[in-house]
Amino acid sequence: MSNTQPIPGRGLYRDEFERDSCGFGLIANLDDHASHWLVETAITALSRLTHRGAVAEDGKTGDGCGLLLKKPVGFLRRVAQESGLELSDRFAAGIVFLSRFDEQADRARMALEQQVERAGLRVAGWRVMPTNPEACGEEALRSLPRMEMLFVNCLEEIDEAAKKGGLGVLAAGNLALTAVLLLKFATMAARYIPQYEVIDYAGAAKPDAPSGTARELAYRLGRVRPSELVVPIDQTIGPQQSRGASLGGCQVHSVRLPGYVASAEVIFGQPDMQLSMRHDAGAGAQPYIDGTLLAIRKVGGLKGLVRGLDAVLDEEKI
Repeated sequence: MSNTQPIPGRGLYRDEFERDSCGFGLIANLDDHASHWLVETAITALSRLTHRGAVAEDGKTGDGCGLLLKKPVGFLRRVAQESGLELSDRFAAGIVFLSRFDEQADRARMALEQQVERAGLRVAGWRVMPTNPEACGEEALRSLPRMEMLFVNCLEEIDEAAKKGGLGVLAAGNLALTAVLLLKFATMAARYIPQYEVIDYAGAAKPDAPSGTARELAYRLGRVRPSELVVPIDQTIGPQQSRGASLGGCQVHSVRLPGYVASAEVIFGQPDMQLSMRHDAGAGAQPYIDGTLLAIRKVGGLKGLVRGLDAVLDEEKI
């Protein structure tokens, strides 16, 4: 039951915009000019709304507050690049609250990624959010989640434009044929072997880890089925970091040493047998020439956007 009556529309007021809020402030530049001063002023305004929110006895735990900002495109592109992620012209980024237990967090990531793919979008990758637990009160720390940022690329515009023009577009993150075949064969193997891990090799100076190929490999395998862990990561005796990073339901280990250029390996294991698949590339251009020529031959017969060179391998006549 409502104890308020709709107010007839007048001026800027619209009844359909009515929302309940303990405290709310709005500040903006009408000329849409980005300003650090604007953000600082908004933070000052927020600090003066403390009396409008509930605060626990510890003086730190509250019912939540924050700023709603325009999408900071430049900042998001920079932190994505620092994390080794490539973003398309149109992209989205969202903060996701995950379980502190690795196995549950992996399942949540995989479920979210599946829905993203089902919507016709593409997962660019994940970024661990920097946090400051010291700012949290005792009550908040008990339920503090793991916070990660999900980047999603939108390729729909490319697909629509290509179809409208009667053209084909082949989007491939790696054109080295051995890497493409590794993706294809490893995906097939994951249907039958439920336990696997990925190892990523690169030179000592490569700052991003894991590589884009290793990330794609982990996400592809995870979409088939997450690797079954006999011992959950959170039950590891010793440093949990020694078990690698959990990406898309798969453990990924990155090696950065002199002598390596770009390599990726998948190891599958079953009782009394193992299967290893590995791609190695040198510093020359030759590993990518055959794949590039294949892509050139195939793209003319495509309509719209096709993702991954492996998607056209079955149709190639030898």
